[in-house]
Amino acid sequence: MSALPQRPPTRGSKPTAPAYQPVFWQIADPSQPRIDPALIPSQSSYTPYPQSIAPSAPAVPPPPPGPRPSSSRQSVSAPGPSKKRQRTIQPAAPSPASSERSKPDPPAPPAVLVREKKQKACANCRRAKLKCIVGDDQTDCIRCMARKEKCVFYPRSLDDDWQQTMTQDVYAAMSHVSDLSSAVHHIIYHLSNQGIIPPFVTARGTPLDLYEAPDRDLPSLQGWSGEKNKEMPAPSRRRGTRAESTEPTVPKPLSHQPFRHPPFTMENPSDSWYPDGSMLPSQYPASGGQLTPTSEGLARYENGMHFNPSPATHTTPNSLPLISPALPPHPPLMPRVEPSPQGQYTGLLVPAECRLGADDPRKDVITEGMVAAEDAVVLVNYCHQNLSPSLFGYQLEFGHFPYLPGGPTTITPLILAVHCLLASERMPELFHYHASLAEAVKKLLMESPAGSWRSIDNVQEALVEGSLILGEDEIDPELGIGPEEIVAAAMLSLWMSDKALGAEFAATAFRYARGWIKILSDPEPRATVAELAGIVTEERVARLEERARVWLLCYLADGIATANERPFGEASRDPSDYCAQLVPLGPHRIDKRDLVLTSHARLLHILRQWQAGSMECLMSDSPVKELQRLASATDLQIDDLRRLVQTHVPDDWISVKQLDLFGAFVKVTIYSCLIGQEGLARRQRPTYVSKTVDVGVEMLERCTNWGEGSIANLPQQYLTMIFTIATAVTEYVSTAVKTNAQTGCAVTPEDVLPLLAQVIATLESAGLPQGHNIWVCVDACQRMVGQLEALCT
Repeated sequence: MSALPQRPPTRGSKPTAPAYQPVFWQIADPSQPRIDPALIPSQSSYTPYPQSIAPSAPAVPPPPPGPRPSSSRQSVSAPGPSKKRQRTIQPAAPSPASSERSKPDPPAPPAVLVREKKQKACANCRRAKLKCIVGDDQTDCIRCMARKEKCVFYPRSLDDDWQQTMTQDVYAAMSHVSDLSSAVHHIIYHLSNQGIIPPFVTARGTPLDLYEAPDRDLPSLQGWSGEKNKEMPAPSRRRGTRAESTEPTVPKPLSHQPFRHPPFTMENPSDSWYPDGSMLPSQYPASGGQLTPTSEGLARYENGMHFNPSPATHTTPNSLPLISPALPPHPPLMPRVEPSPQGQYTGLLVPAECRLGADDPRKDVITEGMVAAEDAVVLVNYCHQNLSPSLFGYQLEFGHFPYLPGGPTTITPLILAVHCLLASERMPELFHYHASLAEAVKKLLMESPAGSWRSIDNVQEALVEGSLILGEDEIDPELGIGPEEIVAAAMLSLWMSDKALGAEFAATAFRYARGWIKILSDPEPRATVAELAGIVTEERVARLEERARVWLLCYLADGIATANERPFGEASRDPSDYCAQLVPLGPHRIDKRDLVLTSHARLLHILRQWQAGSMECLMSDSPVKELQRLASATDLQIDDLRRLVQTHVPDDWISVKQLDLFGAFVKVTIYSCLIGQEGLARRQRPTYVSKTVDVGVEMLERCTNWGEGSIANLPQQYLTMIFTIATAVTEYVSTAVKTNAQTGCAVTPEDVLPLLAQVIATLESAGLPQGHNIWVCVDACQRMVGQLEALCT
């Protein structure tokens, strides 16, 4: 019988009772006496047993002296009762010769015991020295949930740098997986749209889910900030689920509706969205080829068989397999297409043989004979390619919001008419449609934008009579106004030649957007008469991000239309909440289009703040000093915003060029306001004159490098910005030459003349009709050229 060796008591320590050790009985020689376990020497110095009491069975040799290897899962506890059975460690018997000549070895130093604990508490409970209790099916402890703190577990034994590195690597891998998931969805969507493959369905009978990296507070995941965690607001928990999990993505049909707008399912397929057999691919592309949005139209094969879906499956973009006939056509398989480096439209163009709006029962400009069907396709494609990239980063693409998922055949009447109207003004060969289209669009906007049974006149009469009460941010649901009508009104206001009417349409679109969002925010389900009767399409289910994009687009359209006006007594709307919803703070993946869209909105808000703040400064005791302080802060905000966009988005995007032009316009407006103040010191005036001229000349140089037609495709208000910048540069340069004084302007007329001439040539190359506002800007620039040429002689 043997036991584990015990450590002898050190000098000065109190004798303690030997710890209990379990004994394993074994068969031994009965002639040998029993040895009491307490008399066996400890392992501190190894002394062989006498040969007379050697065990009958071979034993395991003791481990060599030294520190034991540590493990995060093993812990060495203090001596005491053990709940686990232990194997008796017995020394091997030495040979007789060695026992005669060997002497006891000198005492070896005791082994260093490494004590490591398994993580049992989160950072907050460990700091408070409290027990960390986690409920069933919970990921956060009870204390953190009660105090609304972030529950963070991490091993204390890991080095901070190592922990941060691993957390960043894991988050980068998650983002990469999310990008790969988007790429797979992008490929499947375009392959199924062109009939190369049928719509993909998983073994569970559901479409393939799109994985998006969950939003995490990366500093809190890293150990160095877990200990510093104080009371923090608990955001919505998104554990690896889709970002829009809280929003329904599929509209649920109401069971009590006897009539409904024709659904876009396999019972009512829209095969006209497909091109004919001559445009379909004849075979699968080679494995080495890469299918991109810009090369899809070119990756056609001229010979061979092409994919013909059977009538039973109806594998079209507007149909689903038999397992889900009542659902819309695979909305998860329609990711947003990443734009090209030039920021141009990258979506699929409408084929010539497609009948636009064929699946919409309402009358449109094609059914009424105003525009030929093939010409409407040309006009719509032109509008998407040349005008939609200038929507501040808001992307228009068939099959994606705000369009219906059925494709071009489900386009609504108003946005179809607006596309044709705006494009016909810029295409001389189709300009003869412009007058009739203008009347049709005006009629739709003034009567009923969605073609519902209830008109705007009926709503006005109901408001006057008192039978209908609507707030400032409310609209009548019976009008049937949806996101397509709102976006159409916003686009019309941006490119209208009549600025007063355009500002009115912009305000209307913004009011529609606020009312539409308020209707969708109502938790109670409802159905309008127009929807039940199938007069208008059923209410669209929009995610929070889609609502935010529509709101920001209309906010910009309304603000750009009145950029030169100061809001006297008008409450300025703050877009910060919607901007933070699209581009949240922290280490998140940033959508480039959303970043540009929110940057435009923030810049407009900065201008509004300047306009409101300057009025307060002028009424203060020291207006000039207050204006200078406000101008300096506003200038820094614009520069910070531009650096943020420059970090993530290429400079050659059209929407980024818009942002640069808008920012230069705001700076010139601020500096000109300071220069015009009588109380400004004479020595400070040259500084602001120099800043104004430098910003203006730099912006004119950028405009000359944009290429032909690019400036003409910008919204109308940007022509006013170019005119304002050119006027300020011409005025200050002329003043410096005429007075021959130190005005702070180092630019000469010879430096400005080539820039103005290039801008004039770019505007004239657009070929717009003579009544367009672009010719007003051309005439103004020509007068500036004549003024500067007179100074050179």
